[in-house]
Amino acid sequence: MPNSIKLLIFFVFLSAINLALVINKEETIKVVEICETETKTVEKLLFQQGVVTATVYNADPKQCNTDYLVTASGFKLDSSNQYQHRIIAVSRNLLNQFSYGDSVYITGTDHYDGWWVIHDTMNKRYVNCVDFLINKKMPIGKWKSVHIYKKEAPQA
Repeated sequence: MPNSIKLLIFFVFLSAINLALVINKEETIKVVEICETETKTVEKLLFQQGVVTATVYNADPKQCNTDYLVTASGFKLDSSNQYQHRIIAVSRNLLNQFSYGDSVYITGTDHYDGWWVIHDTMNKRYVNCVDFLINKKMPIGKWKSVHIYKKEAPQA
């Protein structure tokens, strides 16, 4: 059974018993009792920034500039395991909503869902896209209708 169907069944189960999944910044999932809807509970922690297309890239001179082990933000990559940093590049138009160093939660890819940090920028020809930095032997793909969430700013 595909993971997406299993997750849907789990959410239906949680809804039936008045519980919801809440994702915290350590990328763990907690089950908490709710008063209204699971959507409102999640929105207290995260707010949706948009729907994007997601792809993958490698730290390689063929896919990046000549200084391929340094991201656009100046972050220096581990040459043996770039994936460990959980870095994404965003298209330039998304830099109006996000900044380098922002932690974002991504859903809709199954394999690469979770917390990522923005440290790179995509080529100017891309719009409304994110690119996951992965190691060369990891699965590649292209996903449409990927949801990107940003943590709520602390209330003053």
